[in-house]
Amino acid sequence: MNQSDIRKLLESVRAGKLTPEGALERLKHLPFEDIGFAKVDHHRALRQGFAEVIFGKGKTPAQVGEIVRAMLRHKGSKHNVLVTRADRKIFAAVTRVSRAAKFYPLSGVISIERSREITGKGTIAVVAAGTSDIPVAEEAVLTAKLMGNRVAEIYDVGVAGIHRLLEHRPALAAARALRAAGTPGSISSPAAARCASTASRAMNSRMISEDPSKIRLIRMSRRSCSAGTPRSPRAAIEAAVS
Repeated sequence: MNQSDIRKLLESVRAGKLTPEGALERLKHLPFEDIGFAKVDHHRALRQGFAEVIFGKGKTPAQVGEIVRAMLRHKGSKHNVLVTRADRKIFAAVTRVSRAAKFYPLSGVISIERSREITGKGTIAVVAAGTSDIPVAEEAVLTAKLMGNRVAEIYDVGVAGIHRLLEHRPALAAARALRAAGTPGSISSPAAARCASTASRAMNSRMISEDPSKIRLIRMSRRSCSAGTPRSPRAAIEAAVS
């Protein structure tokens, strides 16, 4: 439930379309709902702009299914549901809760899309150095889209064939945020060079590079590029669009 949902709820009470008791029923689980093995954070969208993301790895299929059920049972909320690091067993449990669930085996993402509203500013360009980096890139693409962003996908453009990356200069220059998936030498170096070439633009884009052990956020400004702290793919997207 986000600010817009709460506003609509209060307006419904004021207009007499919803009783105070009905509103209380919808609000009683804020800010979280204790389902025994997990405390589902229904207040996350209100605080951070997007609902809690379910990390599937380490959870049983039944646990993920029940968390999804808790997130979907609130009629006043229409936020998208995102599950990461999932497998087919988890997907089977989620489909028993919602037939709208979709599974992306390459990235291990499960999505339940309930809103296609675009709320992000500009476009996020997701750049993969090689084909083997596409699973990471796809997770970033799906995360960004479910968070209400426009996304441009640019794959297999690593430094070994730099002309492949340069072909996409218009899309890279137009993007408000860039996310690069690959080892630092294969894509972050040309990404950093891209920072210098776009430094004269009146914008603050950000670029993210990833290797198997960490993600490094590179902020692009008019004057300089600087490496930030390690972040997860989802946190990186949240930071890039904030």
